[in-house]
Amino acid sequence: MVLVGIALTTIGTIPFAFAGTTYVLLAIALVVRGAGLSAVNLAVLVGAFRELEPRQIPDASSTTRIMQQLGGAFGAATLAVVLQDQLTGHTARIAYAHSFAWAIAFTVIAAVPAVLLRRRPGLE
Repeated sequence: MVLVGIALTTIGTIPFAFAGTTYVLLAIALVVRGAGLSAVNLAVLVGAFRELEPRQIPDASSTTRIMQQLGGAFGAATLAVVLQDQLTGHTARIAYAHSFAWAIAFTVIAAVPAVLLRRRPGLE
């Protein structure tokens, strides 16, 4: 499910990397991207909680939420730096397109650990 979610997230991000994409296509892409992100999030949380005892769930819940917040903040900051760098040499439209290309690359890179986790016994 994680790989399917990563694929949907990637597909949903691609239209943003092309300057001049219509608003209708972007709206559809947001729905696809949201479905992909939700699929990844759900699968990761199920994996994180699957073998826990009931007394461990509160700590795991806090830990996973903290990691999500830190990861989101780090990702947003990284893409903001990329966008700022792109804005110094390009028009805003091109700068955003290049920044979304970086977002696509980061999303594809996320497939590597997902594939490696899938090969672990008991996670199929």
